Amino acid sequence: MFYVKKKIANGVEINIDIEYDNVYTHCPECGVEHMIDIAEFANEDLDIESTEIYCEKCSESLRANTESGEK
Repeated sequence: MFYVKKKIANGVEINIDIEYDNVYTHCPECGVEHMIDIAEFANEDLDIESTEIYCEKCSESLRANTESGEK
């Protein structure tokens, strides 16, 4: 089991288990908060500090633009 540990005050910590339904990020395009399935990245080299994951709407838009030849 993995968890996040954060010191919130002198001598006070909070531990939160990382589970499939409690991992979130912000879309780098539109800024919307969205949930991700961390299991999708289990077999990949994931740099959690620099990885950007687009929301579904922006992902679809980027795919459509790529397929049409736009940048």
